[in-house]
Amino acid sequence: MKTLGWAVAALATSALAGGDASPAFIRIQGGAEVWKAGTPPFPPTVQVAVLEGDPKAAGHFTVRVKLPKGLALAPHTHPNDERATLLSGALWVGEGKTADRAKAQRLGAGSFYVNPKGQAHFVTAEEDTVLQISTDGPWGTQKVE
Repeated sequence: MKTLGWAVAALATSALAGGDASPAFIRIQGGAEVWKAGTPPFPPTVQVAVLEGDPKAAGHFTVRVKLPKGLALAPHTHPNDERATLLSGALWVGEGKTADRAKAQRLGAGSFYVNPKGQAHFVTAEEDTVLQISTDGPWGTQKVE
């Protein structure tokens, strides 16, 4: 009986909200991503594949980013928490307003990290790296002066 009550409440809430608000299923086979040249603040050597959502719009999105070996991203911040998973390769990730390697930590494939909203951080790709980022948009990057 409790299950039926929950189901009725869920349907009523859905009806009040204007219908079924659940998102569409997304399935992307590994290797089937659509890669495009990165746009600023990324240099043209970076490639980005949008997996879900729109980084330029409000709401959740997920992207994959290919960083070439040796790429260094200067200290910067983002308007929302940035959640990153290294799918392949290795990065040096550090915190602070200056790119000081002594303040960075090496992270390899399978690692996960969060850059909190508004907190300065920097990244250097130790080798060719693929990074998956999930956050809320609109996404932005503010260079730290």
